[in-house]
Amino acid sequence: METITIENVQEAAFQIIAAVGEVKKLDLQAVEYSKQGKYDEMKKAFEDSRQAYANAHDYHFDIVKAEASGQSIPYSVLFGHAEDQLMSIENLTLFSQQLADVYQQMNDLKGIHQSDKE
Repeated sequence: METITIENVQEAAFQIIAAVGEVKKLDLQAVEYSKQGKYDEMKKAFEDSRQAYANAHDYHFDIVKAEASGQSIPYSVLFGHAEDQLMSIENLTLFSQQLADVYQQMNDLKGIHQSDKE
């Protein structure tokens, strides 16, 4: 297994932070789509969000796995920040999904359907 350097840790941190930013953008876009009654687009945004989150998780897991295998991992404040962002985005995703469901239910009660919005 390749030795993990500070550069590897920082690269992973940047990748995680970038992916988390993408997750945030997609989650909020999904809520907006739901608000507008665009449910196909909403589902696609949430699917893309899950993929971006999986990418961030993979970068994180690579570092954790290396440390679990006995490697000494250099400390990085940036990586700590990336971990914090990764944990925080889970809450935004859960709340976004719930809010999108509420908008969908409200639209159903109002009689607004995706075909009405096109």
